[in-house]
Amino acid sequence: MKSTHTGHGFSTGRPPFYHNHGIQVAQGPAIIGAGEPITVQVMHEGATPLRLTTYWTVGYIDPNEGPTYEVSPDELKERDGTAKEEKDSPLPGLDVSSVPDESSGALRALLKKQAPFWGGKFGLIRGVEHRIRLKPGAVPVVQHPYQAGTLAREREKAEVERMRSMGVIEPSAGEWASPVVMVPKPDGSVRFCIVYRKLNLMPVRSAYPIPRMDECIDSLGDARVFSTLDCDAGYRQIKVTEEDKKNTAFKCHSDAWQCVRLPFGLCNAPATLQRAMDMILAGVKLQIRLVYVDDAIVFSRSPEEHLQHLDEVLTRLGKAGVTLKAAKCPLFQEEVEYLGHVVRPGRVQVLEKNLRALTGLWYAETQTQMRSFLGRCRVYRRFEADLAKIAKPLTALTGTKVSERLPSRREKESKDFEEQRGRLLAAPILALPRRDGH
Repeated sequence: MKSTHTGHGFSTGRPPFYHNHGIQVAQGPAIIGAGEPITVQVMHEGATPLRLTTYWTVGYIDPNEGPTYEVSPDELKERDGTAKEEKDSPLPGLDVSSVPDESSGALRALLKKQAPFWGGKFGLIRGVEHRIRLKPGAVPVVQHPYQAGTLAREREKAEVERMRSMGVIEPSAGEWASPVVMVPKPDGSVRFCIVYRKLNLMPVRSAYPIPRMDECIDSLGDARVFSTLDCDAGYRQIKVTEEDKKNTAFKCHSDAWQCVRLPFGLCNAPATLQRAMDMILAGVKLQIRLVYVDDAIVFSRSPEEHLQHLDEVLTRLGKAGVTLKAAKCPLFQEEVEYLGHVVRPGRVQVLEKNLRALTGLWYAETQTQMRSFLGRCRVYRRFEADLAKIAKPLTALTGTKVSERLPSRREKESKDFEEQRGRLLAAPILALPRRDGH
């Protein structure tokens, strides 16, 4: 906690920490003395363990310039009763700080009606299952587990037990076996990843289209109020067909398991989830909602309309068995992060954290790195004029006639790389298309 004064103050948390890490700081009065520690209650609502470091600022203590009062025991009991009513409130841990006062009561009623929606458990999308149709001649993938140390094996075992208890995986006795890898995350925890690289070469590719990002962003030009809805582990809310479970099997250092729910990283998984969300929201007009895989956004021209639109979308998602992650669903916002962009009424700009990743970026040394750089630039091509012309020499380096390890950079390619990176770092704020043209 940070404070620049002594005396009476009021502690508040930082919204970015709540949205990104699920860290919630109790709000309340505090008395600050020079050099004296204070106790602040902090709650972690995330799904994975998180280690706080001394360099993180989880909140602030602002000075209280008004009068202070001493509360008697009788008043405290009365306040405890009010607090209990607030505790039983249907509002979950959502970001509702931007909800207008006149819409607060109606939103409470709406969220109370949709209470199971935010229960914190994986939903099960009814009527949709993931199928794996293999190409003719496909043979089972059999790979040994990757080499791992004692600590990595312990983390692997703990993660497997967690997924088993959640009903995401089950023991496997089939021929298929893909390896797993534990990838460190910035918060100190690890991500359990199944390496389906070989399996993903075998299925017949799904023809179901994923929406274009630029068209999704362009559809938000007339909106004034936004709410983003993020599925709680969206892929795991879809079942894998019984006959295809064996194909998802993976081998750990102790046992073999197969997926009951759709795992991340499997070929055609995004298309299956996109198709499911499109089917669920098929009766809702595209003028009020958009869905890109598991990221949905509801947008309206006024708070009154927005409440009706939210009710319609949440009702359909709830009936279909979808659950959302409350910490990643800010409601009634005038500015939201969506698909790597920051969107506000009539305006769009590049997300700041994506620009920071480009600041210390060096010239690509391999084709994989070059493709990654060019792919990011294409996402933001609306911010760069003549993108294809500038990127042409760099795109040529990703061709089949060039080795994976790129040759020493020449002046032309190096100049184009730096120019393209510099343009993205100085990307302007752009106006979105509107119906009336203003």
